[in-house]
Amino acid sequence: MTGIVRRSQSTDHRQKKILPWTMDRGLWTKQGFTLLELLAAIFMISIVGTVALTLFSKGIGIWEDVRFRSSTEYETILFLEGLEKEARNYVNFSEIGFSGKSETIRFPAFINVQRENSDHIQNVLGCINYRFDRDKMAVYKSKISYPESTQESSSAFYRVLKRVKSLNFEYGVLDKQEEFKWSSLWKKEGGIPEAVRIRIEVGIDEEFRNTCEFERTFYIPII
Repeated sequence: MTGIVRRSQSTDHRQKKILPWTMDRGLWTKQGFTLLELLAAIFMISIVGTVALTLFSKGIGIWEDVRFRSSTEYETILFLEGLEKEARNYVNFSEIGFSGKSETIRFPAFINVQRENSDHIQNVLGCINYRFDRDKMAVYKSKISYPESTQESSSAFYRVLKRVKSLNFEYGVLDKQEEFKWSSLWKKEGGIPEAVRIRIEVGIDEEFRNTCEFERTFYIPII
């Protein structure tokens, strides 16, 4: 009879040593983080936070610059369009006349005024003035009805465009060769210029690091 020989397996009753960051039957062992591991994690989180904050700050700065530039350009275009419309609708009135220098312009036109103690707005003959203030870096305007316009005071001016670095008016007439001859001075005795050219430079950021230049020429109908 053949006997069955069984090998007895030795049983190691010693407790298995569990090391940190090892798996025991598919589960992480219940070991805590070391001080070095905590410091490394905090360092990595701080780096990620710093990078994210820097990118966010740069994004906000770029957005503000674009918004500021767009707003400045829009206001400047509106200013130029308003001035052109008013100058083209001038009234040939010798008591006021059309006059101008490199940083000022003055001409008669019909303006809307509201009389004192009345809600009614009237369209009356008056004088429109624009002037550039270098110290305040702004363009100011006044609209005064006639005959008060002959006694105009500086208190009548109000700001219509800010952050202006430079502004220049030029007044043109056609010569015999049908080409414009430009001058930075126009006296009312000369009548009405056939064209006005405006060059203006405005700051497109808070520190005036960058500027934008505009140029517009408009023609005045001779009535």
